[in-house]
Amino acid sequence: MTALRYMVDTQRIAFVLVGFLGVFVGSFLYNAAAKRINKKRLTDFQSFLFGTGFVYILLILWTMVTFVSDYFFGTALQGYNIRPDQNALFFAIFGRGVAGEDQFPLFAIDLNYLCAMFGALVGGITLLSVRADRNKIKGEDNGLFYGYRFPKRTVKEYFADEVRALREQVTPLEIVWWWFVRVCMIAALIYRIKKAQEGDSSTPILLLSVNLVIAFLVPLVRLVCFPKLFFGKMNYRVQSFILLFVFSGSFLGQGVGLQHSLDDYDKLLHLISGGVVVFVGWALIESTRRASEIPRGLKTVASFGFSCVVMVVWEIFEFFSDFYMQGSINQNWHWEPGEDMFFYRLFGKGVGQPGMIVVLDTDIDIFLAFVGCVICSLLLYGGLALRDRSRKKNLPDAEKKKQMLKA
Repeated sequence: MTALRYMVDTQRIAFVLVGFLGVFVGSFLYNAAAKRINKKRLTDFQSFLFGTGFVYILLILWTMVTFVSDYFFGTALQGYNIRPDQNALFFAIFGRGVAGEDQFPLFAIDLNYLCAMFGALVGGITLLSVRADRNKIKGEDNGLFYGYRFPKRTVKEYFADEVRALREQVTPLEIVWWWFVRVCMIAALIYRIKKAQEGDSSTPILLLSVNLVIAFLVPLVRLVCFPKLFFGKMNYRVQSFILLFVFSGSFLGQGVGLQHSLDDYDKLLHLISGGVVVFVGWALIESTRRASEIPRGLKTVASFGFSCVVMVVWEIFEFFSDFYMQGSINQNWHWEPGEDMFFYRLFGKGVGQPGMIVVLDTDIDIFLAFVGCVICSLLLYGGLALRDRSRKKNLPDAEKKKQMLKA
């Protein structure tokens, strides 16, 4: 038992170190690739964002490898047969929670994620601090505040600039889409409040309310974070992609109730969300400084990494929600998948170890989100390639000659 505990503790430390060092390795690799194209390093925030994404790509790939090994070859690399010790550091920090022992097989996966997240956070802050000190010595911008120069503006000028940015970044059709989803969410919330008053305890009023706020997220963030923080420059197009998930997940899933009426709808949502978040990551990257100088391949991989970040953070959110909230079973450790489940029809039942059924829901969620992420990353790269080709074709002859000389 002592040897097993030592092995588990060593694994946790290893994930912290992978998270910490991975940020630096990822940042170095991205910077090296960027310099090969335009001889300029990434900005401090881009290095932080891309380096962190690199860590989460490794995490998701590790999850895929261990899941496939356990599912098809009968190994137990995900550690679902290990029960956390009563004196474990996790319990000392976070308490005992309310979920009980049924949640224990999920601890190994989620604690690995948590340790890597902690390591990446510390590594990212360290990276920003090191680069900020280096910039100060060189007399360059302080990347901790993203390096923007914000002029002082009146309220009237601020709103005029926001309207101008809105017109430049999104189309009128997207704005119609925004308000269509918002009206749908308001209608769904009113309907569900009435159902709750009639005694329907399954009504997800809190989740619908949170998603209604998310439907206004980008304008709110730009207002709150202006003028110093990066998010004060978040591209308005991010809202268009976020609303795809709000509409499919919250309105259709919770408001209309498709999650309860269609068995595979939750899995479909993870497939869609993994892809949609790739485009959210791309829109965030496009709103960073000197984004036009970043090669499309790096933008695609970084967007892929951002989607991996969201996958891991979402699973951690579900884990803690279940851990602290009585009756919350977001990770479905009581789930008994049917024989006709789409995943089984594709891949079969696997080895079918007793302890694995508890982590199967989390693994399949991540697997499908990963597939959606890969598909949309390929679409994003193709779209960026077509856009770059179109721009080159429309450049004046003088500008084309100048670019050829640079190359």
